[in-house]
Amino acid sequence: MSRDWHKDMRMCEKASEGPWHFTDTEDVWMLFGGFNGHMQLIKAPKNSSAYAEYWPESDDAVFISETRTALPYWLQQFATEKERADKAEAEAEKWRIEAFQKYPTPDAYEAVCAALLKHRSRADQAEAELLQLRASIAWIKTMFESDWTYEPGIGEVVDEIINVLEHGTGVLEDEKTEKS
Repeated sequence: MSRDWHKDMRMCEKASEGPWHFTDTEDVWMLFGGFNGHMQLIKAPKNSSAYAEYWPESDDAVFISETRTALPYWLQQFATEKERADKAEAEAEKWRIEAFQKYPTPDAYEAVCAALLKHRSRADQAEAELLQLRASIAWIKTMFESDWTYEPGIGEVVDEIINVLEHGTGVLEDEKTEKS
């Protein structure tokens, strides 16, 4: 079964305004509604009488009869939606707990950022030192090629130093004698 929410809402708006209430005595029950709930909509006798007094307006009669099916329908819709919302809230809570396990507090986030900044600063410093070292190697190469080329034995030593600085390779004099 399906209902149209807009149609049901219009039906509610057309009915006599509320609050509605009923009284129940030994002889009759009465339904009241309208402004401040003082207008008698129905007076129905209980003692085998075949008539009722003050039949409701047609919009009130529609409201009364339709409410029998509309109310259970919309209550079921509410229950279904509430169940879905509860599941969504539970999932959101699970995600919140998971996030707090990874980033327990705003202070933890700040600590991670501070550590990252510290390491970034150290990396920048190491990069600057590496650039200085490369510049020094370039200077050594320039000097080696122009001034030390004619000195016996110095060329090999400078060449060995450059290999060690540039590539981390080269054999020191002590290692040469140990191998032989």
